[in-house]
Amino acid sequence: MGEHRRRERPRQRDGWNGPLIGPGAFAHTIGVLTAHVETVGRDPGAIERAINVGLAMRPGDLEAQFGKMAEFVTPGVLHGSVDEIVDRVGEYQTAGADWLIL
Repeated sequence: MGEHRRRERPRQRDGWNGPLIGPGAFAHTIGVLTAHVETVGRDPGAIERAINVGLAMRPGDLEAQFGKMAEFVTPGVLHGSVDEIVDRVGEYQTAGADWLIL
């Protein structure tokens, strides 16, 4: 999302939904959004934050779902063991996600 759109969102919206990005990029974007929300005098807690993620449980799932985009979207795709996936979901929560959309 461009900086201009991030600046407008705090005035007009009550939610933000990030697409297929890793927890670090999500945390950065939430930080930018929070700064803009505070600048316009709104409570950052009033904006719900969601992340869309993919799921690739088996070898080859990522490529089958995303084709040539697989490498690009990998940071935003849950994969590995169940424990690794649960840990990754926790990383999104720590980064500020209120919702995780699969």
